[in-house]
Amino acid sequence: MPYKDKDSEAGDIRPMNRKVLLRSLCFYSPPPDGHQPRYMETNLTQPGAGQRNYDHYRKIVPIYDIRNRESSFDVAKNSFTPLPNAFHISKAISFDDEDDVRARYLPEVENIIFENVKGSQKVLPYDVVIRKASSVKVAHRQVNKLHVDQSPRGAYKRATKHFPKADSDAIIKGNLRLRIINLWKPIYNIVHDHPLVFADHRSLKPGDMIPVEQAYPDYVGETYCGKYRPGQQFWYWSDMRTEDVLLLQCFDSQRTADVDGGLEHVQCLHGSFELDTDGLEPCDRASVEVRCLVLG
Repeated sequence: MPYKDKDSEAGDIRPMNRKVLLRSLCFYSPPPDGHQPRYMETNLTQPGAGQRNYDHYRKIVPIYDIRNRESSFDVAKNSFTPLPNAFHISKAISFDDEDDVRARYLPEVENIIFENVKGSQKVLPYDVVIRKASSVKVAHRQVNKLHVDQSPRGAYKRATKHFPKADSDAIIKGNLRLRIINLWKPIYNIVHDHPLVFADHRSLKPGDMIPVEQAYPDYVGETYCGKYRPGQQFWYWSDMRTEDVLLLQCFDSQRTADVDGGLEHVQCLHGSFELDTDGLEPCDRASVEVRCLVLG
């Protein structure tokens, strides 16, 4: 069911009388020459240093806070699930140590998804990204642009890349459900700058999602960039702590039953934004994001 600005339906989320910010978000602007948008990464040792033929522009929009109402949201309905106080490991993980992340963090990620994403039968983490906020363009800083990590085409290409042929064929034929879930959490400190922003899936329309080819030396995928339209609804999670976990659903092969012009697949348009309005945003945010293929 698409988002409605009234509570005539059980489960509708009303933003009124809640903490709201007016901040600028980074939206897609098409290539001036009319070509299809494309991003090309030429050096795998410097992620984020590639070239694109399109631009972005900023638009001030209202952003609502999910703090103290986390249980109202779910990946299947909204495209995101906030999980307060969900991460507990007694000995601190060294996120600079790939072996420690693989041995102790990824199993915890899998467990959290199994416990909170209904129907999960197999969870395959395929990418881990550590980010540190920066005011200058460096690899693995915060991503400001509104985007979805995979378009449907990109998601099926991921399935073909990471699963045996029998599984990927079953996914493409619609006989096996594929979801792509990102698990995002802060590391080291509470998020007081550059928080994530994410759209309620039900407030989006197909024209809001622009396919962008992502070309790497070893792989060509496809993502979505977000185009502004009045009526979109954005949320953030204030003062997110290191124990808090956010699930973002980037794809679900199970199509929605929406008949009112909404998205065919439940996908989370997300990015980041500056809390400070005077240009003095600190850069203390550090985060870890694990991208997972989920079967079932």
